[in-house]
Amino acid sequence: MGLDDRCTKAAFSCGVVGGLLISIVPIVVAVLSLLLWRLWSIRRRYARRAKDAPEQLVETLSPDRIVGRNGLCDVLQRNLQDRDPDHRRPQLLVGDVGVGKTAVLVRLTKLLALRGAVPVPIRLREAQAELDFLTLARERFLTEVEQWLLSEAEGDKIWRKLLEEDRIVVLADGLEEALIDERSRDTTIGLAFTAARRNRVPLVVTARAHDAMRYADAAVLRLEPLSEGAAVTFIGDGGPERNGKLHQIVEKAEVGEAPVYMQLTRQLQEAGLLDGLDPGLYGRLELRLCLLDRWRSALVDRQLVPEARYTPRERDRALQDLEALACAGLAKDTLEVAFDEVTSETLNGSGRRDFRVLLGEQCSDLRFAASVGGRLDVVEPKSTGVRFRHSIIQAYLGSRRLGELLGQDSDYLERALLNPGREALLALVMFCRREAGGAHRRAVRDVLKAGPGKRQDAKLIEMLAAAVEIDAMIGDDRRDWIEHAVRRTWMRSNDEATKEAKLHAVARLGERREPATAAVGGRQRGSYTSLWHICVSEDDYAVRLAAAQHLAAGGSPAFEALQPIVQQALHAARTAYAADEPRLTAQLQRELGLQGWILPLLTTTATDRHTDELTTVVGEWIDLLGSESLPPSIEVSWAQGFKYEANVRAARVDREMRAFIRGQAARFAPATQFWFSRINLLHACTLWRLSQTQGRQRNGDARRVGGRKGLQAARRVVQEWGIDRGHPFVDEAASLCELALASGQPARYVWIDEAGVVSKLGPNAAKVDDAGDGMLWISQAAGWLALNDRARRLVGEIVVLLNLADRTDASVGEERLRSVSVELPPCMTSVGGRAHLRVDGKELTPGSPSACHDTCALGLCPYPAPGADVFRGELSEAFCREQLRILGHARGRRARWQKDQSAHELRKFWNKMEARARS
Repeated sequence: MGLDDRCTKAAFSCGVVGGLLISIVPIVVAVLSLLLWRLWSIRRRYARRAKDAPEQLVETLSPDRIVGRNGLCDVLQRNLQDRDPDHRRPQLLVGDVGVGKTAVLVRLTKLLALRGAVPVPIRLREAQAELDFLTLARERFLTEVEQWLLSEAEGDKIWRKLLEEDRIVVLADGLEEALIDERSRDTTIGLAFTAARRNRVPLVVTARAHDAMRYADAAVLRLEPLSEGAAVTFIGDGGPERNGKLHQIVEKAEVGEAPVYMQLTRQLQEAGLLDGLDPGLYGRLELRLCLLDRWRSALVDRQLVPEARYTPRERDRALQDLEALACAGLAKDTLEVAFDEVTSETLNGSGRRDFRVLLGEQCSDLRFAASVGGRLDVVEPKSTGVRFRHSIIQAYLGSRRLGELLGQDSDYLERALLNPGREALLALVMFCRREAGGAHRRAVRDVLKAGPGKRQDAKLIEMLAAAVEIDAMIGDDRRDWIEHAVRRTWMRSNDEATKEAKLHAVARLGERREPATAAVGGRQRGSYTSLWHICVSEDDYAVRLAAAQHLAAGGSPAFEALQPIVQQALHAARTAYAADEPRLTAQLQRELGLQGWILPLLTTTATDRHTDELTTVVGEWIDLLGSESLPPSIEVSWAQGFKYEANVRAARVDREMRAFIRGQAARFAPATQFWFSRINLLHACTLWRLSQTQGRQRNGDARRVGGRKGLQAARRVVQEWGIDRGHPFVDEAASLCELALASGQPARYVWIDEAGVVSKLGPNAAKVDDAGDGMLWISQAAGWLALNDRARRLVGEIVVLLNLADRTDASVGEERLRSVSVELPPCMTSVGGRAHLRVDGKELTPGSPSACHDTCALGLCPYPAPGADVFRGELSEAFCREQLRILGHARGRRARWQKDQSAHELRKFWNKMEARARS
């Protein structure tokens, strides 16, 4: 029976139903339309705020224009948009104090909003009882849109709809501040990341390096300092001050390390308050303090933030009260300080909290100080206290009053250094530098020297670095304690926090620039011998290389300290090569390799009085390097050393000695047997050529010079160098060097250290200055984002092969390196070869055969198991994903040595490498 027949027999019922439908459908349509319109309206308003005032949404004092981070934000956005459950993972952005983690979130907030996403910034210091990223984001979103909602229920509906549409992106700032007092903190953080990944929540989290990171199921991206070029671009805005004094300030104060210094310097520059400042009169710390002092004076005198209607006297008094609050915060290692931390007389387990002496005799109004500080963008006012906008500003303000605390409380220093935060140590160093007469410097240094012996963590190294920096201010001749302290405290642990502390300590040791003249037991003592000890004893490649480069840049003082060591190593090398079968211990081999890293640059930075000695030493070394029995690692170290020297711009080295070094490299080139040595020599020659022709060019000029004629001229130059291109990697590197010469943009085609460049993103090289600086052609901040696709592919393949061939055991490693010195193994070139690498380690069993490719006689496979030490370091998850992106481009993206391996095989390999990095 049809529907019409049924309705004929039940006309009344059908009429009722029909009437209901006719009346309900418009209502349903209207309700849905209203909901969709409300969703669109609220999302549009929220997006407008995220685009126009992202710093307000993130709640931070951030530069109004952020430079040098676009490439990083692009990578983050690509990773967040990937809906593949194996690829979408929380992104953990790790960086040191003041490097600009929050500034990246500000930039990312705006970019995500422009692309239709709904970014929700949250502050993790508000999560002290539990940690759930999605719950925190929901609460923050509803708070932000509350003014536009008709009801709380409507807000929940809009939130669920946005989640369903996959528009919500959670941006969480300050993981180190979450769950501070929670006993099971690490486990709770790990569970929160696991839940976020399970729920496929697009999530970016910022954090300082600390132990809890190890429990986070997230893709880790390290945030490196900006290059000098990017910092100058931000401060000078591309104007005439780009060179000259402004560039000197950026270089001398290392402004790129912290966006807060960039912002302050830009404010002073725009207000004309840098007049009369001679950067050449100051060291790094002194110049930073000078900038901060000028900034504070400008705030007081209403030259900055004139719209805040407070008198100079009110501003000065408020800043003095904020300095007292800063001291209280430093004592507790927190940016957020309650008013009663300063006014209370109560006692606790760590001693008195009596900071009232800092308030002076007159009655202070801390709430008024908080209000003024809020208008001046120094603090964020709270109902019961303040939160300092930036840890460096807190350390600076606190350093201005530490003398009063030390004067009225003899035990304060010991208590403060029981568990010091990084900001507290920075404040102590600033205080010692600015203190008239330096009455407390020795006391502070001695407490820092004694303190490390009681600890076994990263703070041990941080306290040592602070003691070294303060010791340089004292001016006595005794430097014995530095080397003793380094030998006593240098740990083998290399978690992220300890590695950062080590790199910071190495920088402070390298900053001293004084001869080590106190001889004890026939050995020179001082910062340079301490750096040498780090070079020969440190396991981490990046830390060891940083120490070696500081020694190489030390000039005559460094050579005076190392001269006995250099002569001893040269004698040991002569003795070893005089034998029929040279045998080198692992320790001696490392020391000999370090000569190659250090001596070329040391030769061009030393003064005339050491010229003859250095030329003799380098010449004798080049004579030895022609030996066929020379370990490949030593040959490589010299090729790398030549490149480190070539990377320094011509104005910073002795030109006559550079010509000598180039001549020695030309002598060395025909004797090289290892393809990796030749690549480094090609890079060195490219940078030397650019220095000769002053080839630094802007983007527009690069396109003009990089035409067919420019490329042909560059090709002729590279061919004249006579470096053997018989290896596919060398041939590809030579082609890239031709492009570097033709374009005048070496950072797009050349890298300084392959392990360093694949370990960080760095700035992209859209502008040549973004990857260079005043001293170096390619900045230490440069990472793989600066390289073009061909260079990224090549450096990835190089690191894979070096990790496959090299081993921590010296004798085994040298034989394996020698086996790949001439040709590539089949696993890198033949059909199905990549499967034999077994990078995921799943098929590995103790004692199992290597199961190399059928045509392979080298016996190198498998790749080191996950978790094993690899000499060049693990390739990061982001870098492996970039290799997949390159493969996904147009046809012809495979390299010449990959022509027999399908794109599918290569994608499978890099997918496994990405999974390896995640594990």
